[in-house]
Amino acid sequence: MINVSLGITAADVYIVPAGSGTAGVTPIAPNVGFDGNTGYQLTAIGNYEVIFTTPGSPSSALLDTGPLGLTQGQNQTVLALDGASGGLNYSVLTDQ
Repeated sequence: MINVSLGITAADVYIVPAGSGTAGVTPIAPNVGFDGNTGYQLTAIGNYEVIFTTPGSPSSALLDTGPLGLTQGQNQTVLALDGASGGLNYSVLTDQ
């Protein structure tokens, strides 16, 4: 995950099973600033959400990707972006 959004000055980043939320979960990377990244995270096959929250406030989502499917041998990068019309958006890149 890479924070390339000027709208997110810093965020705690979570990878959680789709639909489970962040309650009781430790972020994979706390306080990721602009142009910061989490590095690759080894994650089992399945459906996950990447959630960026206000640092220290797991229930305060800034950006939630919704379900993303991961398959075997796949490397993906999630970018937190500023939306073209305001707000926030994301993009998923499949890495080679």
